[in-house]
Amino acid sequence: MNSPPQPLSLAVIGSRRVQRRCHAILTRANDPAAALQCAALRSARRLLRRYRPSAIVLDAVTSPFEALLALPAIKQLSPASSIILIGTRPTTTAFLLEALRRGACGHVAAADLARSLPKALRSVTAGEAWLPRRLAAAVVADLRAPATAAPTPTRLRLLRGTGERVISSRRHRTARRRDTAPSPTKERQP
Repeated sequence: MNSPPQPLSLAVIGSRRVQRRCHAILTRANDPAAALQCAALRSARRLLRRYRPSAIVLDAVTSPFEALLALPAIKQLSPASSIILIGTRPTTTAFLLEALRRGACGHVAAADLARSLPKALRSVTAGEAWLPRRLAAAVVADLRAPATAAPTPTRLRLLRGTGERVISSRRHRTARRRDTAPSPTKERQP
């Protein structure tokens, strides 16, 4: 006899639009997400200190690089949680590989959210990865590439840090450092 599926605790970290879409999709799908908590990326630290979800949906549509920077810190705050990124459809393999290295367990395109989110959540909480077929083949090909091949430089290689500043609970605005010396100007000659 099959028992009813366990209710899963879920946190959606992202814009209000993504939070509302995820809530509507899971409500419509009758998914037993009993505890659904939402927060913006900046207040994720506060949410994850008091709430330990089994899965986290992270919005990478609004700001993909902030989402990548925040992944290690989110994983540190909630190590048992599986993280699914919501991204754009033409996602690059380099972006996805970096997200997987930083702790993501899956990726769902925003256009496929209604169809794929409930399946992706069940899959990821069961310990499996969730990747689109097109991207999964490219990721496997990248991983199987010989190690002697020179890596291609990408913007993602320049990302450093743990993302602590990205998900801080307080908004810090740092003033830009301005040089006290006057900027060189060209003298006009008659």
